[in-house]
Amino acid sequence: RQMCIRDRKIYMDFFNENSFKSFNENEEKEMQQFLKKKDSEAVWYKFELSLSHAQSLAEGPMYLYDKAKKLGVTNSEGAIASVGLIDIDDLSHMVLQTRLKDGDHKVWLMSNSARRDFTQRCGADCPLIWKVNIDEAFDFINEGVKSLDGKSALAKYEDEKVWAVHGPEYRILPPSKLFFEVQKAIAKSFKSTDFAGGTWTHEIVQASWVSNDDEIIESYKDLAFEKTGLLNYDQYQPVIMFSTSDVGDSTATVFAGITDGKRYINIGNPIKLKHAGTASIEKFADLLQGLYAKYKESIDSLKKLYDIPISYPVNCAVNIARDIGIPISAITKATENFCDIFESDTPQTASEVFFLLQEAIYIAETVKKENISKNLLCMKEAASRLLTGRFKWEDYDSPTIFQKKKKIR
Repeated sequence: RQMCIRDRKIYMDFFNENSFKSFNENEEKEMQQFLKKKDSEAVWYKFELSLSHAQSLAEGPMYLYDKAKKLGVTNSEGAIASVGLIDIDDLSHMVLQTRLKDGDHKVWLMSNSARRDFTQRCGADCPLIWKVNIDEAFDFINEGVKSLDGKSALAKYEDEKVWAVHGPEYRILPPSKLFFEVQKAIAKSFKSTDFAGGTWTHEIVQASWVSNDDEIIESYKDLAFEKTGLLNYDQYQPVIMFSTSDVGDSTATVFAGITDGKRYINIGNPIKLKHAGTASIEKFADLLQGLYAKYKESIDSLKKLYDIPISYPVNCAVNIARDIGIPISAITKATENFCDIFESDTPQTASEVFFLLQEAIYIAETVKKENISKNLLCMKEAASRLLTGRFKWEDYDSPTIFQKKKKIR
């Protein structure tokens, strides 16, 4: 069936698994308003796991809507049609029938992220479960949830689908309120900042602000020029990067970084608040009070990399990249881009290796620009750990490329 014009206009961008909206440097207010609107539309439901029943919605486009109706799905045709747009092999959409704490009966379309959360919440996230027939897999899950009597879960429902399923310890931290707290902290901590842009997906919200306060980075620029003689470090400006997610490892994060206008490089351990336990907007605001001090600390950590000699910089970078999860193709391309520095693999410092890894992350990110991935955020956070005094560069500085991964802590 064809979606009507109204469905196309209103729902097409947000039903889909890869729904994406971006905001440019002139759209800070627009992003704030958009996040407030999405927060007002989101509904959080507490439901009983043992009273839940998963069913498969795996049909071709001709029969998809009729099958959904038989399962009790009352969503619009637009939402149901988006099920046929999944681009992951061998996955069908899940329809979940459940009962809320107040006894109300619900039938939900589950997104891929919610399906993943639900199976984990039920203890059925073994990879082998999806190797069998899909209906058999759901039968297994449905049998298992019967033993979860008394256990509840929290579902986030918006755009006619459930996008996340959490345990009762989860704390709802609306992205618009977190965004506002970051705005306030930046205005208080830095002399002058400009919004650099942001993105929204159902899985993650990201935004960044660039500071024109060169004083906080001037000492680093001077040192970088003194050590390398290169002027390109003078292009960097301070940047604050924010992200939050209601899916998976749900955490509100603020990174200190630097940018040349294209690359956004994390330069220190982030300020983080997991959406759990005693987490609150007030606690996040308290953490942000140390934002300026955190930035200065990060700059000092970046400067210390020039005191760490690296004998085999390319091998060192590849060995670290494997641990972080940076694709080898990206690190290879990054080495080609910096061939004047790394072509002969002459000794360098940890600073050059750090920036080589950041170039590789930037390359990996541009390849996946149409689908902002949480894996990229994990890469960036892992790379920021290289700036801690605890990281042992010597463990990766080797005349050979390792066959096995280490574990970066």
